[in-house]
Amino acid sequence: MRRETKPAWFAVAVLFGSSLAGCSSPEGSQPQSGPAAPEIVELSAAPPLIDFGGSTQLVWKTRGAGRVQLREGPLTLLDTASAPNGVFSVSPTISTTYFLEASGEGGKTNAAVLVQVRPKVLRLETDAVSEVVIGQPVLVSWETGGARELTLQSGEHHLQPIPESRIRQGSLWVAAPENGVFTLFAKSGELEATRSVGVSSRPQQPPTIELFRANPAFVTTGQGAPVEIAWLVSDATRISLQVAEVVVDLNDRSPQEDRIVLPIKQTSELSLVATNAAGRDQRTFLVEAVPAPTIDLFHTPQTRVPPNHPVFLRWETTGTTSVSIFLDDEPIAQDLSPAGELVHPVVFHGTFRLRAFNRAGIFAEEERSILVGPPLIQHFGTDRPAAAAETAVTLAWEVEGGTLLQILNPDRIPIPACATSDLPLIRQGSCTVLAPGTLGEYAYELQVSDGVTEIQTATVTIRVVDGPTIERFEVTPSSLDLGGSVTISWETEPDRNGLLPLLRLQDNRGNPAYDLDGRDAKGDSITLALTSPGPYTFTLEAETPETTPASANASAMVYALAHATLIAGTPIFDPVFGFYEIELSYTTENATTLQIWQLDPEGNLLGEPLFATEDPYELEEGSLLVFPAETSVYRVLVTNGNGTRFQEDLTVFVGPEALEIARARR
Repeated sequence: MRRETKPAWFAVAVLFGSSLAGCSSPEGSQPQSGPAAPEIVELSAAPPLIDFGGSTQLVWKTRGAGRVQLREGPLTLLDTASAPNGVFSVSPTISTTYFLEASGEGGKTNAAVLVQVRPKVLRLETDAVSEVVIGQPVLVSWETGGARELTLQSGEHHLQPIPESRIRQGSLWVAAPENGVFTLFAKSGELEATRSVGVSSRPQQPPTIELFRANPAFVTTGQGAPVEIAWLVSDATRISLQVAEVVVDLNDRSPQEDRIVLPIKQTSELSLVATNAAGRDQRTFLVEAVPAPTIDLFHTPQTRVPPNHPVFLRWETTGTTSVSIFLDDEPIAQDLSPAGELVHPVVFHGTFRLRAFNRAGIFAEEERSILVGPPLIQHFGTDRPAAAAETAVTLAWEVEGGTLLQILNPDRIPIPACATSDLPLIRQGSCTVLAPGTLGEYAYELQVSDGVTEIQTATVTIRVVDGPTIERFEVTPSSLDLGGSVTISWETEPDRNGLLPLLRLQDNRGNPAYDLDGRDAKGDSITLALTSPGPYTFTLEAETPETTPASANASAMVYALAHATLIAGTPIFDPVFGFYEIELSYTTENATTLQIWQLDPEGNLLGEPLFATEDPYELEEGSLLVFPAETSVYRVLVTNGNGTRFQEDLTVFVGPEALEIARARR
């Protein structure tokens, strides 16, 4: 190897170390015994200078080496005992020094070689698609390879150094120069590559606002809406936007074409001002707040109709511009007036939905469900199942569907006062008749028809008696908590001889008959404390001598108070996501509903419940996982069958070293 024939830059490919075993002894001393250190005869790169993206061959020759290692910094490229002489292909992306270490019984020897990479500008472009104004920001973007330094020149003189983090790929907003030329200088040591890109530039004119609009142009008073404000401006170096005289920050927005979304809750004037050194332009836009739509009436007199029967709909709204009506999510009429009527047939069960829209596009909605089928008699009864002869008796009904209703007396003759074709009266109504004049049981038949399907009937029996009657027997409330009280009240009528009855009150719990001494048999009440949970059925008996006695029943349900306990388990911290995983366990007693909530810092319920159930199997006990990132408060809320609530709060303190739990009943 003749070093004098190598270029000057190749001087780094030299030996720079060896073990003492491979060194000569100082002059006059005795040479040391033992094997000689290995020798690196040659380490070179062919070629030593490549363009970015190219490759070169590392060539080495050694003498006395049992092992060879080739490294690039801390990275080992080759580690072999079978290649004392060899070739290795590399493709560095930047000028790189490679190190060769030869080792043997006599020690180690090292050498290095530098492969220089000529940088390259792979891409240089701008976002300009047409002529730009001198001084207008232009986005210049680039990609390079093999560069250690990068400089962007705009025009003839302005130089902008590029940070190291953006050398490989990046972009920069730069004012358009007079000559419209941008040049990128990529350097690696003494090596350099350049590339230029040009835009068509012209002198600046006063700006022009070509487009300024807001969508939507209407918002609902008190609710507001996100409003998108868009603009298209030519030749502006700066724009400013005011909403109801409040300046909006547009520092990160393009002065040429951009948009911004802002919440607007009231009528607001938007003002856009575009400026440059040559002048200014201004445009305004009004966003108007309009009332929220309300549905004052959405009515149909029908709830049940035969197949293909028309349904009559009527509506009244305020604050609306149009109304749409849907049947089972399919539109059947749109752009209707704020008040009106509509007739539409139905074939199957369905739901009519009315939507009333205001100018902001917000709508109010109501539904009315229609069942298809023959009329359905939901209730037919009387206020006096037992009545004295020739006394007034009220017959009452509730019906779904039908267009004609009548009641037949015990002789199967229609009662004129109990016949109607009025749809609201068919749905729910009553009429009064006189009980027959002789003792016995008498049947009254309710008939409902729709003119299409079969007539539907129901029967109620009135018993004409000679004894006293119980006109009213009530227990209030019918549902209460354990330890509460009920009021039992009654009204009776005397027997045919004018005698008031003797009353007897008892329950189904095996208690002795309640003392009614001093109570008025014609009408009175008694208050009782109920001390055991469960159902109570009270029976009132009324009798006079030698007449038929009367009796009536009324019920009440007593519920034990609900209770719940909430306990937190041991926390497990997740260092990746920065939160704790905690198991919350609960137990309940006498609960029919359960909810577990998280509270906000002000103690309000946050969002939706974390867990809710009415399943008896889940109510007794259970658990769930929560993931607090900071101290949090959780609330267990239970109710009994009477709707009485019980709640308990659990505060979970989380920290890097400990978890403390404090429970406070509210």
